[in-house]
Amino acid sequence: MNALHEACRNGYFEIIQKLLSTLSIDKINQVELNGSTSLHAACSFNHPRIVKRLLNHRVGRSLLNKDGRTAMEEAAIGQTQIFSPSLFREK
Repeated sequence: MNALHEACRNGYFEIIQKLLSTLSIDKINQVELNGSTSLHAACSFNHPRIVKRLLNHRVGRSLLNKDGRTAMEEAAIGQTQIFSPSLFREK
């Protein structure tokens, strides 16, 4: 698990801020061994502030995990407070 993915999973907003300023978009969108991206992790573990930050940073919204689901679909399945289709729309 890379540092960004772990920070997204655990809700470490300040660490994410620092990592986003140094990582390439390829590293930010990296798929982990479990098939998820950092955005999937933030959605699955219900961290709305982190999800918004990642989305504002232009992470891949349409990337699929090993189950063939986007982060938005994971949020909907988990019935997390961050599920909002409008949040995931491209700006």
